[in-house]
Amino acid sequence: MLEKIDLKKKANWSDYDERMDALTVRIGELQREAKELGIPVMILFEGYEASGKGTMINRMIRALDPRGFQVFPTEKVTEDEMMHPYLWRFFTKTPAKGRIHIFDKSWYQGFFSDELTPEDIRQFEKQFTDDGNLIIKFFLAITEKEQKKRLKSLEKEKSTRWRVSKGDWEQNKNFDEQVLLFDNLLIKTDTPNCPWTVVEAMDKKYAAMKIARTLAERLEEAVSEAEAEKKSNKNIRPEPDDDFKNGVLAGIDLSKTITDDEYRRKKRICKSACPYFTTKCI
Repeated sequence: MLEKIDLKKKANWSDYDERMDALTVRIGELQREAKELGIPVMILFEGYEASGKGTMINRMIRALDPRGFQVFPTEKVTEDEMMHPYLWRFFTKTPAKGRIHIFDKSWYQGFFSDELTPEDIRQFEKQFTDDGNLIIKFFLAITEKEQKKRLKSLEKEKSTRWRVSKGDWEQNKNFDEQVLLFDNLLIKTDTPNCPWTVVEAMDKKYAAMKIARTLAERLEEAVSEAEAEKKSNKNIRPEPDDDFKNGVLAGIDLSKTITDDEYRRKKRICKSACPYFTTKCI
């Protein structure tokens, strides 16, 4: 699948800035609507090293109200997290209703460390989507040559040198193997409830536009579904069920009445017949 992706795509739109501005406004509106409807959102960024995950996250969050989202860089595992099962660290970072949590790398790293199988991942994601969570997954793809170029560029600068690890160069050295591994993982974890969006990330403007459009579309769908469900629930009126009537007053007809003359007649009869008569007897 990844080998067939056209990585030469570029943002050739003359109205690029106008398009991005419109998407930025719409994403902000959808964030507020999702908050009102109580939709929890998880956005995952995976991909090759130096493919621009951090850059794309920074561009995407410009459209969001900072009070409603949080970004989690999850590559480094804390000592506390190592003392728990692998998925615990992600369970503790899942969003409350109406909030957006963004993951710079996620539980998918467990596949490469042999902590998780694709089946584990599918089950993990399904329990969240079944509970009303929206999960949006981005995979950023670049070529081997572009990755090498970006790693060298990062190493040249003192301020960014720390971002390049031995593992990054190992991935570039074994790039073809990594493509097969990622390809296998994406195919096995691309599900109707959690589909992947592969982002052609050679051109940063094109990548930013595709991410923004996809985010807007997925949020739009989730908001529409939640509004339809809310409207449907409002129209439901529970039917009375005689099978569940109980208690000493069940079935009593409270609409019965008596005329004043009948009341006085019964009162005289009861009073003359019973020395213990009170008005409560009637």
